[in-house]
Parts: sequence; structure tokens; C-alpha cells
Amino acid sequence: MTEQSDFDWMRYLASLGISDPAVTPLHDERNEVVRARTRDGRELLLKRGKKRTPAGDGALLTEGLVYQLLGEGGIADIAPRCIAHDRRSDILVTEFLPYPTARAAWDSLGELPGAWASLGAQLARVHAGTRRLPEWASRLLGPFADLVPDDEPLHPDDLVTSTPGQLQVIRTIHADPAVTARLADLTDARETSLVHGDARLDNILVDPASDVRFIDFELSRVGDPLFDLGSLLGSMIEYVVIESPPGTDEKMSDFIPSVAGRLHGRARSAIAGYRATARALGGQLSDPEDFLSRTASFVGVHLLHRAGALAHHLHGETRVGRAFSVMGCAFVKNPSVLLRPWGLDASYAWIRAKSGAA
Repeated sequence: MTEQSDFDWMRYLASLGISDPAVTPLHDERNEVVRARTRDGRELLLKRGKKRTPAGDGALLTEGLVYQLLGEGGIADIAPRCIAHDRRSDILVTEFLPYPTARAAWDSLGELPGAWASLGAQLARVHAGTRRLPEWASRLLGPFADLVPDDEPLHPDDLVTSTPGQLQVIRTIHADPAVTARLADLTDARETSLVHGDARLDNILVDPASDVRFIDFELSRVGDPLFDLGSLLGSMIEYVVIESPPGTDEKMSDFIPSVAGRLHGRARSAIAGYRATARALGGQLSDPEDFLSRTASFVGVHLLHRAGALAHHLHGETRVGRAFSVMGCAFVKNPSVLLRPWGLDASYAWIRAKSGAA
């Protein structure tokens, strides 16, 4: 059951000129969300931020600004249509799209290369359409480094608010200087664009024609676009691991190539769709090995975030969470651990980065 406030949605909708709608509360951990169906059959999604920042900014400020940037970039069609962004009430109104997420549509998408290539292609459209952004974008959306774990020491408050599982994830990251050094390198973007910030399967809608739309831009930043491709691929790995977690005595050295191998076709299709579209839209693609190396490392970043999220919900470390932590650190540290089961490699780029060469 979704916890709702005393906010009067009927009255708010009436202020928008919508009378007698059918309002249905929806589950959302961060915000208060409802679906409204108007008398003429239109369906709207309304999100209301639960908290404001110390500066007074609403929780949905970032998402509202992103919709503005998508419109200015001529790529508003990659997301639901934004109808209104009420900053004073911190409410965002968009059209409601009754399509399944890519996670829910996993089986129907199957192994068809075109279906997974379209996910990568749409990500490339987001990035190509937002390479040139107004000055305020970076300033108001916040630092890209917020999306990448770091080696900052724990504060006393962290010991109180973090679950034992979350603390274990942090210890795993901090235990290897090579991991933390690579994470620091990932915050230095070679090329920048709008970054979705949470481009996992749950935040991608797929309609019956396999057209793709992205939702939930609350974590968007201006930074390395490969972060998003890494999140997409990492979410695919997350799906497989949750469906088939490692056995009690299974070695991660055996489990990792098994999981990656199951995604061979899907992953290569998503990567190919991204690169082909980015190239067609005039994007400045980096050296192929550097492209693969950074993408695979961002896959690791995604898995580390999911390990922390899982530990937060379950208040402890599970086999799945531990698998995410170990795989995340492995991919960050040596991207070829992930790439080789896909028939790809970035060994030279990895060795060059490890040696500190330009």
C-alpha cells in the first residue's frame, strides 16, 4: 500500500481545468504519485515531491528541467509528454503511457537483435541531442561525480544511518585501491551530454511497436554518456543474476562468465545500436577500446549501486547483493572480465590506463 499525504489531488486537478477525474495512487518510494483518468479518456501521471533540499528546491526540479532540455534538443519524443511542471507545488504532470518496462517485457523482447539495438539507439539519441547544453544545466542538475562511488571515508552519521549490508558494500569498494582509482578516473568525462542517471530496464518503456521511451529523470546530470550505456547493460546483468543467483558453493570466477555469456546477443546488440546511432548523428566516438573499457567499468558502477540499494532494502548482505559487489568491483577494475565473454576486449586500453599513459 502506498503511503499518501493529505494533499487534495482532486482540488489540484480542478485547478488545471480537469473535473471529476478518476484518481489512482501508485507505488513510488521517492515521491507521491497518482494516475488520473479524465472524463474524455486521457490518462495523466502526476508526481509530487515529498522533500525539498536545504536550498528550497523541489525533489522534482531536476526532472522538470530535463523535460525542458529534451524539448529544446528536439528529442522530446524519447519520453512521455510533459504537460506541466509546477515548481511552487513541486508537481510534475506527464502523460501516462500504459506500456510495460523493458524488465517486464524481457521475455517478449527475446533475443531479437533489433529489439535490444533500439534501446541502445534511443540512448544515443538522448546523448546526441544534448551535446550542447545551456550553462545552467550543469549548475542546476548537480555534479556528475555524485553518480559514481568514491573512496571518501565514512562519517559518523553513515555508521548510524547505513545498514550492515550497505557498510559491507562500502568496505568492499574501499578494500582495493585499484577500484577506487578507476572510479575517480570515471568522473573525468571525455565527452559530455545529458545523462539519464538511472537508465535501467525499470525506467525504459517499450510499446507494442518496440518504440522506446525513458522515464524517471530525477538523477540526471551532465556528464559521460557512457554512464547510461553502462547502466543499461548493468541492468541486464542484474536481471539475469536475480533470476539465477549464484549457488552456495559456486565460484565467482565461474559465475561471471556464465552470466555474461547468457547476455551475449542482447549486450552486443545494445552496444551496436548505440554506436551506429551515435555515429549517424555525428557523435564524436572515442577510441573503440576506450569506449568499451569505460562502458564496462560503468556496468560495474551500476552493480555497485544495486548492491547498496539491495542492502538498504533487506538490511543485510545477500548472495545476490554479494554477487553485485564482487562483479561490480571486477568490472570497474578490469573491464575485460566482462567484455571477453561477449567476444569483445579492451586489454590495451586497460593496460594503458593502469600505467597512467595518456
